[in-house]
Amino acid sequence: MDGPIRYTTSADGTSIAWRQFGSGDVDLVWLAGFVGHLEVAFEQPLVQRFFERLGAFARVLAFDKRGQGLSDRPDRAATMEEHADDALAVMDAANVERPTLVGVSEGGPAAIVCAAAHPDRISKLVLYGTYARLLYDADYPDGIPLASLDRMRDRSIPCPHRSMDPQTIPRTETFGAVWSFTTTQRQPSPDRNRMADRRPIPQGEAVSGSRGCGCGQGRAARSTPPPPR
Repeated sequence: MDGPIRYTTSADGTSIAWRQFGSGDVDLVWLAGFVGHLEVAFEQPLVQRFFERLGAFARVLAFDKRGQGLSDRPDRAATMEEHADDALAVMDAANVERPTLVGVSEGGPAAIVCAAAHPDRISKLVLYGTYARLLYDADYPDGIPLASLDRMRDRSIPCPHRSMDPQTIPRTETFGAVWSFTTTQRQPSPDRNRMADRRPIPQGEAVSGSRGCGCGQGRAARSTPPPPR
């Protein structure tokens, strides 16, 4: 894929990794789901082909949300407002004024927040495979009961580094590690993403608050360091 990986700083100082590709007439920001990695994801041929098709008619900005991939790893779950700030920071870094914002899966609520809070910065909002909120509540009967999420967690693969079905997961080991987390909904996002990274965490670089999966094969946040601030 074209476009080097770059870094920008969000409103609170968090470093956000992003890349631009495509040369179409439409400016488009891709706000992805709960697991992502700008290097690992594009090793999967189907992902490459999808974004190549998207880039045929759009200038696409994709970024690793905080807690994911090559972006900084806070020791807590991010808020929707923080994800919205990260999207705005990427738009500013790329000099994009009013793009189409696409929110997918967990990226959908943050995309909704961003578009509602900053209508002057978003020209169109596209939502796919997402929700206004995930959990059931009295005023949101379409949500998923907490007990259902517990059952999904219990059925999920306990460790991403062993026994993945080659018929449903592969193409590469690293992509399989990312994909295997699609059912671990209740594990904090920073932990899930930390375990699917590219290289072992060197001594002294572990991120506070990470529990890991217990197999000793967790991986660190960056394979390419950000520029000095």
